[in-house]
Amino acid sequence: MRISLLLLLAAFAAAAPDTGSAQPAQAVPCTVPVASASPEEPWQQISAQGFTFCVPGSWRANGRNSFRGDGGRLRWGTGEHRSTEIRTVTVNVPAGSLPPTPPGRYNRFSEVIGGSVAELWDNELEGTFYTGAQWRTPVPIYLQGESTNPRARERQLEIYRTVRFTPQ
Repeated sequence: MRISLLLLLAAFAAAAPDTGSAQPAQAVPCTVPVASASPEEPWQQISAQGFTFCVPGSWRANGRNSFRGDGGRLRWGTGEHRSTEIRTVTVNVPAGSLPPTPPGRYNRFSEVIGGSVAELWDNELEGTFYTGAQWRTPVPIYLQGESTNPRARERQLEIYRTVRFTPQ
C-alpha cells in the first residue's frame, strides 16, 4: 500500500509542468532598456539556455517555456521554429491569371537583436496576431507569440528585442 502511494505521488510530481527557468524565484530586474517600461511595472529578466530576455512584471509563467500577459501568450525554445499551418485553402486559378492574394496581413523582416540577426514576423489573420523571432546564430533559438489585441502584439515585439546571448 505504501509503495503504491509513493508511486502515485511520484507520478503526480513527474506530471507537474516544469517551469524550468521560466519564472525566477526572485524577480531579476531587466538589464536591457525597454522604451515602454515604467516604474509602476518594471520588467523582469528571464534566463534560458544560452540566452536571456525580459518580460513585463505583470506577465506570468504558464507552464514550461511559456508566459501569458496583456491578453496574449508567448513561448520560446531552442532550434528552428516549426511553422504552424493555420488553414489551407485550395483555389483554382485559370492559366495566365495571377494567384489571389492570401487573406490576412503578413510581415517578415530582419533586425539585429542581441548582436545577431533575427528574422521576425508580425502577421494578422482574422483578428489574431501572430508574432515571432528566429535566431540561427550564435545558437538557434526562437520566440513566438499569439494575441488578440494590438497592445499585446507590440509587447511581444518589445520582448523579442530584449534577447541577449550568454556565453556557453
